[in-house]
Amino acid sequence: GFTGFAVNGKHVYPDNAPDADYYWFVVLDLKDLSVVANAVTENASEVPSSIVPYAGKQGYFLVCLSDRTHAYRAPTGALAKFLFQVGAGRELRCLEQMIEQLGTGTVVRFSYCLAATTDDGDLPGMEAMSVNGMSYLNIVFMPIYDSNNDFMGYAPGQLS
Repeated sequence: GFTGFAVNGKHVYPDNAPDADYYWFVVLDLKDLSVVANAVTENASEVPSSIVPYAGKQGYFLVCLSDRTHAYRAPTGALAKFLFQVGAGRELRCLEQMIEQLGTGTVVRFSYCLAATTDDGDLPGMEAMSVNGMSYLNIVFMPIYDSNNDFMGYAPGQLS
C-alpha cells in the first residue's frame, strides 16, 4: 500500500486504507494547499462521496493513486468517467487498452497516478501508469501573485 506523500512540508496519509486494491483520493485547496478531502475506496466503479462535490469546481486539485491494484479492478463506470472529466488521458486509456487486449491473466496488477485540477475546462491532468511496478509523479506548486504582488494561490506543474 501507500506510505503517504508530502504537500507543502506536511505529510498526507490515506484514511482507513485496506492492505491492497484500493484507490486513494486527496483534494487540495489551491489557495493554501490544505487537504479538504481524503478518501479511500475499494470500489472501482464509484467515486467516494466526499470527493464528488469537487468535480467541476474551480480552485481545487485532485490526486488519485492506485498502487499494485489487480487489473480486474481497473476504473469503470462513474469512477472512470470522473477521472476522465478531471483530466485523465493517455495513461488511463493505455491501461484500459492493455487490459482489454491482453486480459487480466497477462496484466495482473497496475499502478496509476492522476494529478489534476478539478475544474472541467482546465488543462489535461498529469498521469503516470505502470504494469510492472510502482508509478511515480513529481509535482510542483508554484505561487501565483497578482499585479499588486498579493498572493493569490498556487498553480500545479509537473517536474520532468
